[in-house]
Formats: sequence, C-alpha cells, structure tokens
Amino acid sequence: MSAIARGGLGMRLGGVAAAGLCACLQAAAHAAPAPLPPGTRACAFDALTNDPDPAGLNVRAAPSASAPILGRLPPAESADAAMGTILPSFHVIGVQNGWFLIEGARYDSGYDVPRSAPKPYAGRGWVAGARIATGLRTSSLKQAPRPDAPDVVALSGEEGGSAFGPSEVTVRRVLDCAGPWFRVEVPLNANGVRLKPALPSDGPKDAVRGWTTGFCTQQLTTCV
Repeated sequence: MSAIARGGLGMRLGGVAAAGLCACLQAAAHAAPAPLPPGTRACAFDALTNDPDPAGLNVRAAPSASAPILGRLPPAESADAAMGTILPSFHVIGVQNGWFLIEGARYDSGYDVPRSAPKPYAGRGWVAGARIATGLRTSSLKQAPRPDAPDVVALSGEEGGSAFGPSEVTVRRVLDCAGPWFRVEVPLNANGVRLKPALPSDGPKDAVRGWTTGFCTQQLTTCV
C-alpha cells in the first residue's frame, strides 16, 4: 500500500474515531438523570419557597433537619420596585417522610432579578414540606391522587354574589406527592370566602387537605 493510501486510511480511521467520540459525548449529555435515593417516591411538579427566613430556605443533603446544608434558596428583590420580592421556584422530583427532593432552583424570567442577586442553589437536595408552597389551578382537591377520587372540597364557585376560584386559595404547606399529584393543606378562609369541605380530612380545624395536579408558580399574575 502506498504512503498516500495509508495516509488516507489513517485519516478515515481518525474520522471514524472522532465521530465515535462525538457520539459518546452526545450520549453522555443526554444520559438518564441520576436515580432517586432509596425509599424516595417519584414526583413531578413545581413549587416556590415558603420560608420567612431572609437568608432563604435551606437545602439539605438528606431528608433530615440535622443533615448538612448544601445551599440556600434566598428571595431576591426585583429591579422593578413594583414587582417587589421574588421567590425562587424549583422542580420537585421526589418525597420521603415529609421531605421533598428538589432540583433546578432558579428565579423565573420576567421578574427583573438583578445579576447581583444571590444565586439559589440549583443542585439536588432536600427541603422541608412545611417550607414550600405553590399556587393552585384545579377546581377541587381530591381525596386520593387519582382523577376519579371523590372531591374533598371545591376550590371554585360563588358566594354572596361573588365568584371565587383556586387563585384565591392559599397553600399553607405541601404534605406529600406521587407523580404529578401533590397533597396540600389550605385554610378554610379563602380570601374572605369560606370553603365548605364535602368530606373530612386529617388537617387542623381551620384547614382542609387534599390532592391536586394543578400547580402554579406565577408570582405576580394568576394562572389560567
């Protein structure tokens, strides 16, 4: 074989190797996400922080208040004074014993958060369910995490000639989750309207608990 032919073959082999390397790198970039820790049930919804601490919500290495802190999710002040304080939002991907496994924390676009604002911890970690919340979009809370489950309470209707809907209902805390479903506790007083549970739940006397799939992390407008 001539030197030219050998050189051409070497170039072709080199090209094949480079293509193979690129394919491997692309496959790695699109690899499946890391598995959930043992004992964790998978979930899939978005939420906001609900922590009065100005330093932000602690994100921990394990589902325990004594676990090391990996980072925090601090609130930020918008550059637009009319928008006020902006909370980080994040993906909830699992739950274990009242603790929620989250990732991808960020300040959503459109809120004019300055680049100088503290950056929320964006990696995986655990947060307490009492310190997260989300807006609601569905017209009722269910007794169980399935569409055919009985309604525990209606979140929309009319009272005293005024209509109300889920955007008037405040989530006190998130209790549990299963896939896209999540269980919440809401006060019976929804912006001046008294909710009327159709079924009992295990919450305190001034609240009702139930399951829903309709989350909303809009902070300045309502979701439709």
